[in-house]
Amino acid sequence: MAIRNELRNIELVQESTFGTDPGAGYVRVYNARDIDVQVDQKPLKRPIQISTLTLPDHVMGVKRASLSFKWEITGGRTANPVTGDTATASELHELFKSIWISQQGTSKAYASGGASAQSDVVVAAGGANDFKIGQRIWDTQNGQQRIVANWVNGTRTLTANAPWTTSITGGVIASAWTYEQQTVAATVKSLTCRASIDSIDYVLKGGRVSKIALAATQAGEIPMLDVEIEFADWTTDAFTATAANTLPAPAVMRGSPFWIGAAPVAATSYIDRLAFDFGTPIVHQRASEGSQGVVGVEYAEPGPKGSFSVYYASVVRDDWAAGTKRALWLPAGANAYSGFGLWVPQAQYDKHQHGDLDKLGVQMMGFEAKDNGTTSAPWVFSVAG
Repeated sequence: MAIRNELRNIELVQESTFGTDPGAGYVRVYNARDIDVQVDQKPLKRPIQISTLTLPDHVMGVKRASLSFKWEITGGRTANPVTGDTATASELHELFKSIWISQQGTSKAYASGGASAQSDVVVAAGGANDFKIGQRIWDTQNGQQRIVANWVNGTRTLTANAPWTTSITGGVIASAWTYEQQTVAATVKSLTCRASIDSIDYVLKGGRVSKIALAATQAGEIPMLDVEIEFADWTTDAFTATAANTLPAPAVMRGSPFWIGAAPVAATSYIDRLAFDFGTPIVHQRASEGSQGVVGVEYAEPGPKGSFSVYYASVVRDDWAAGTKRALWLPAGANAYSGFGLWVPQAQYDKHQHGDLDKLGVQMMGFEAKDNGTTSAPWVFSVAG
C-alpha cells in the first residue's frame, strides 16, 4: 500500500547527551508546513579490481539526515493572560531554548501611568524577570502592542518604544517568552526529532539548527519562520499515532507597526516584507570516536541580517549612505496571546535598491545586526504566551 505523502508530523525534544534519544518529552509542532525529511547514508566506493575489471562492493559509511519546514508563528495560549500568568511556551520552545538564551516573562496588572501620548506604564508587584528590554508587550484593555525600551524593576516601570495611542486605565500588560543570541558556545544543545511520513517513523538524532529565519511576510499574511536542522544519525521506529490536531491560531501581520530609530519614536509607516536571519551557525564537531563520526555541536560565528521594503523615505536612504545605525522595532500579531516581537538595537544598512510594489516605488533595504556592547544581544526575539 502506498503511503500518503502529505501526512507528515514532527516532534522535537532537546537532548541531554549528544546523539541520544531522550525517549520522552517530545513536543509536537502542529503548525509546521512544507515539511521535508531526508535520510542518507554515504556509500564509500572502492577502486576497480584490475584482475577482473569489476567493481568490488562498496562499504556503507556514516549516516546523516536533514529536516526543513516552515513554522506559522503561534503563541503558547488561546486566551488573554491574567495578572501573575507566566508566559506559556510555544510549540518551538524546545528548539529555541536549545540554541538561544531564554527568559520566561510574567504578565502583570496595570497599576498607574500609561496616559495617551506617554510611553511609561507602571505594573503590579512581581519579579525582575517579568519583562525584558526588547520584548513584545500587549495592553489587554485597548489592544495596543509595543516593544519594551526600558524596564526598571524597582519602580515597576515599563517604558514602551513608542507613546501609547489610547490611555491605559486598567487591564493587564501581557508578557512573553524572550530569546536572544547565545554567548556561551558550550550551552548550545542538540535535538532529537521524531518525524513521520504517514506510517513511516524516523528518529533523527544529534540535530544542529543550521538555519532559522523570519520569512519575508506581506501585510495581512501569516508570519513564518524558516527552519533547517541537520542530524548526525537516524533510525526507524515502530509507527506511533500522534494525538489529534488541536491547532493553535497563528499570528497575522495586521495591527503590527514597525518603527525605525531610538525610543520613544513615532511610527514609521508603509514598511512591509521584513525578513530576518537570526544567524545561527551551529556546526557538528567531527571526531572519529563518534559512532557516526560526530561527537557534539558547537556555536560558530554568527551573522544576523535582514531586509525590508519601505515606500520612499529620504531619511532611510541618507542613513544608508552615511552608515548610520538605527534601532528596528516590530511587535506583530493581532492579539495578546499569539504574536511575536523583534528588536534589533543596532541595525546598519548594507543595501539600498529601488523597486516596485503594486506600481508604487519602494526602497528595498538590507541590514546587518551589529554589536550592542554589554547592553544587550544584537537582537531580541519574543513569542507571546
